[in-house]
Amino acid sequence: MKALKPVLLLIIVAVCLSFLACKQGNDVTGKWKNINMPETVEFRKDSTGTFNVQNNPSLPFTWKKLKDGRIELLINFMGNSRTLYGRLEKSNTFVLAGQGEQAIYNRID
Repeated sequence: MKALKPVLLLIIVAVCLSFLACKQGNDVTGKWKNINMPETVEFRKDSTGTFNVQNNPSLPFTWKKLKDGRIELLINFMGNSRTLYGRLEKSNTFVLAGQGEQAIYNRID
């Protein structure tokens, strides 16, 4: 019985930590700033978003969270569709990759 108490305590702590991680780290909604160039990206709760690059028109997109945890972005630009994939590295870092390139964003709100 004594050996069972520490095991139960560890299980309870692990479950609590996983709930906290899901609550804090799974939400991509909000504004993110590219660490290498004057660009921001905003993910809205209605599964739409916007890329904003300084001195350029904004670029809208739609997004969804995939079962594997990645974020899929569908961008329609000048009659063409482009799909990019990103993931949350930490609760405040988002990494976007596509066509051999990678961009890193930090949460700004």
